[in-house]
Amino acid sequence: MNKKFLGILIVIVFAVFTTGCHVPPRSFVERQLVGSEESVDYEHQKDNTQLVIGDINSKPGTVAPTTTPSTTTSNSTTSIASETTTPTSLPSTTTTPTSTPSITTTSTSSASTPTNTQLTYSRPPATADASGCQTMFVGLPEYAEGAKIVSLTFDDGPRPDTTGPLLDILKTYNVKATFCMVGWRIQGNEALVKRMVDEGHLLCNHSWDHPNLTELTDEEVIEQITKTDNAIYQATGLKAPLIRPPYGAYDDNTNALIDKPVLMWNLDTRDWESRDTDEILDKINSEIKSGDCLLFHDIYEPSVEAVRILIPQLMNQGYVFVRTDELLTADGTPLTNGHVYHQAPILPEPTSTTGIVAQVNE
Repeated sequence: MNKKFLGILIVIVFAVFTTGCHVPPRSFVERQLVGSEESVDYEHQKDNTQLVIGDINSKPGTVAPTTTPSTTTSNSTTSIASETTTPTSLPSTTTTPTSTPSITTTSTSSASTPTNTQLTYSRPPATADASGCQTMFVGLPEYAEGAKIVSLTFDDGPRPDTTGPLLDILKTYNVKATFCMVGWRIQGNEALVKRMVDEGHLLCNHSWDHPNLTELTDEEVIEQITKTDNAIYQATGLKAPLIRPPYGAYDDNTNALIDKPVLMWNLDTRDWESRDTDEILDKINSEIKSGDCLLFHDIYEPSVEAVRILIPQLMNQGYVFVRTDELLTADGTPLTNGHVYHQAPILPEPTSTTGIVAQVNE
């Protein structure tokens, strides 16, 4: 009897190992069901280039609207990611830098040898202008003059597990970007926001919880911007000098209430839609040109991976990366509060076409 039972047991054990039975770990199953960020419910607008964010666990305030933003208002012209008219009588913001960025490089330039001055180019520490906002630069840095220029912008962060690695990548290549942050995400991530400033990036206000500003009352618009500016100030000692309205939706009234230059974009990677690194890169490579302002979202891992691949790729194609304030003022004209900016002003054709050696900082 014992021998018979032992034989049956051996057969069962052998069958289990040969059929490769395997139960996936619980964490893997959960990721398939809920995605990589379990605490956030994303609902995407099909007719615009931004996403609605509603945190079901921890986000304070009201959940962002899920209806498609309206394109008209009763007394003013409204734009959603396509505005071409701008107010003409709003005050100008102070954007002249307090000191001139300098190049501290030992690279030797020649007609036949690509240079890597971007990788060792330094800017002065961030300072506040008269309004308490981070001081913006006017004009291109020396290494970008006559070159093909592009700028990177990132929306809807910060998120530690994606924004942190992104900052590491940008630091490796000495690329300065612009971070358009939603206020509720800053809470608990103040050190990450402070790191942005310390490493030379530009701050941008993207509202508190991503509503369509054109559908709010004046008081609600002001509250959205003020709360976010206060959160940024608590983290950095500076307020954001730019506003990027959620969904790209703005009108004359919101622009006047916000009283900052309005930062848009002209090359939307649509990373929020594809969530796929290859698709993001394909779209960029098929459309990119000098003067472009690229829109990413730093809350998606495929976007961060795309940036890791894109930077050396574009450098080797002769592109140089500049901060968004430098891109938008490439002709030497300071930014103006209430005016809308999509890309670099019209400039002469680039004279430098040699690639920049994609060396990295040690």
